[in-house]
Amino acid sequence: MRVVVVVLSLSLIAARGVPADAAPSPAANEYSATYNRILPLAQAGDRRAQHDLGLMYDKGMGVAQDGAQAVKWYELAAQQGDAASQTALGFKYYKGQGVAQDYKEAARWYRMAAGQGDGAAQYDLGLMYKQGLGMPQDYARAYVWFRLASGSSRPAVATNLAFVAQKLSPEQTAQAEAMVTKCRNSIYKDCGN
Repeated sequence: MRVVVVVLSLSLIAARGVPADAAPSPAANEYSATYNRILPLAQAGDRRAQHDLGLMYDKGMGVAQDGAQAVKWYELAAQQGDAASQTALGFKYYKGQGVAQDYKEAARWYRMAAGQGDGAAQYDLGLMYKQGLGMPQDYARAYVWFRLASGSSRPAVATNLAFVAQKLSPEQTAQAEAMVTKCRNSIYKDCGN
């Protein structure tokens, strides 16, 4: 039970974006104990444990901060369909942390997570379309992903949505809104990406 509580607190710290050393957290030796408890689970293929090891390496919680190890564990979990790991992996490729920067690879992982309804990935995919990173710039697709992400906790969604909406004609906006509806109705399976 204690492992679950510590692992849950790791996930909450990451979700808030609070640096591990600034958040109220268990003592460093408890992180190390958690690492020792979840490592065998991760090695056995438990995707949640793999994600949490990625997070520990990403933030340096109980282990030395190591971007390459974070990517390794995130990728193992992401390949099993873990949306949080897919989003984290997309961010690693977007920023070039622990891997070579690769916008196309970032977009690939963001698409997988966005297709599962992950608001952070939907927002990040919208940014990539808006900026033309790893794909041609496409304000209509950016609009779609920002609209889908509008329920997420990202404060900049509304600002970016307003920006791309100004770039679209009324006809393009209507088409984008139809795409949003189609995407939601298909539970993110038919989003035109």
